Amino acid sequence: MSNNENAIQVLIIDSEVSISEYKKILKDVTQCHFLYSENYLQYANLIKQKRVDVILINVKYLSEQQPKELNNIKKQFKDFGIPTFFFRLKSGQEIIIDSILNTSIVPPDSLLISDLILKTINHDVNEETIDDLPLKQKNRKEDKISNIADSNEVNQQKAIFIRNITYEIRTLLNNISAPVQLIKEKVDDPELVPFFGIIDTTLSKLVEFTFKATLSSDLKLGNYPIRKTFLNLDEIVRFSVLELTEFLELEKIKLVVNTPESKVSLYGDKDLLFHGFNAILDKIINITKENGEIQIDFSSDSEKIDCKIFSNNISYPKQDILEIFNSISIEQEIGLALAKNVLSIHQGSYWVDLTKETGITIGISFKINDYE
Repeated sequence: MSNNENAIQVLIIDSEVSISEYKKILKDVTQCHFLYSENYLQYANLIKQKRVDVILINVKYLSEQQPKELNNIKKQFKDFGIPTFFFRLKSGQEIIIDSILNTSIVPPDSLLISDLILKTINHDVNEETIDDLPLKQKNRKEDKISNIADSNEVNQQKAIFIRNITYEIRTLLNNISAPVQLIKEKVDDPELVPFFGIIDTTLSKLVEFTFKATLSSDLKLGNYPIRKTFLNLDEIVRFSVLELTEFLELEKIKLVVNTPESKVSLYGDKDLLFHGFNAILDKIINITKENGEIQIDFSSDSEKIDCKIFSNNISYPKQDILEIFNSISIEQEIGLALAKNVLSIHQGSYWVDLTKETGITIGISFKINDYE
């Protein structure tokens, strides 16, 4: 690898297609140095040291693993922080993107594998120049490292700002809600009932939004007193569904929480988990078409608990949904930012599965092998 340090390092993990076939497909992509492996363990050290720039994984490789290991494998690649694409071969070098981690790149559903690599390179290249000459990749990587501290400080300042401004907005909304309720009780006109219903719903949504923003900021700043106890995860989800029932009826969406085969007990903060699931379910409802159905299933073993939320009729392109759920920016949708904070506190994470022909699955996994 030392002879190719200035090239973009691309790792392709595939136990199905031969290396010679990939070399033939990618012979014109001269900007890259390609590494090939039938499993990621061969280059684990390079990955951990961030000496690989892009990872491409044929999902055929994942399907050959034990089913219970799939989520852990995907989480590992998420934790590596390297742009990672899970793909399926269609024909020749044409591929279908299955899922994406650690990058904001949104390629089309189907494209050539060489085009995906070039798109990733072009997205990553620093456009800044000196005397019309591109800066070297080494300098780009050093700049990224040196900017981490500044980025963390900016995020802290943003969190404080969000907490303060949302507190003021929530106070204002609460002051408005009471007079509206009084007017509603005084007005005796049936035609105005739907109008006041819209006002009530809007105010409630705004209050909930500001609450989520404040709570998310407090968690990020370490200001929230976490209180963990043993609880049943399916009950938390059922409470969240009840909270969202009014909105479900409005959108004519059916939501079913299936009873788990065995008890799904988790050591966690009941209120935080409620708000975390509420935020995720609210987002899934938003991307589900009218008359769609959402199914929620639970499973567990000695090491983890899985909650899978399947929507059968989505209103967004699949790649847009990946962009929504995989964003790591503090500016991302505030509900999902809160959910990520809550899951992190409980040794949990969520992932997106687009492998079904119709609909999507949002999976939520918790480790349960140790307790505080």
